[in-house]
Amino acid sequence: MLRTLLACAVLSLPHASAAGDTPGPASASGYGLLWLDIDSEKAEIAMDGAYLDQGVWLISLPPGPHEIRIRKPGFQGYENRFEIAAGQSLHLDVHLTAGSD
Repeated sequence: MLRTLLACAVLSLPHASAAGDTPGPASASGYGLLWLDIDSEKAEIAMDGAYLDQGVWLISLPPGPHEIRIRKPGFQGYENRFEIAAGQSLHLDVHLTAGSD
């Protein structure tokens, strides 16, 4: 399957407290890292209610619960709630499925 890399950036988003399991490079800052890989161009991405640009993201998140929503016309929406801990690295590989949302 051919994937298009639209963008790559590191973002920091504020939030709450948490639990986790995988130590990683974010531990020095007290944040966790979310690597978001979406297989579809022009998808609308919201992390904790804040809209992000399109692409593949490495997002620095404060420990605690988070929510991601991904939408694209003609595809089923994707929603996920997860917790991240300081120093944890999490990879979300999202494949949107054609169909109505």
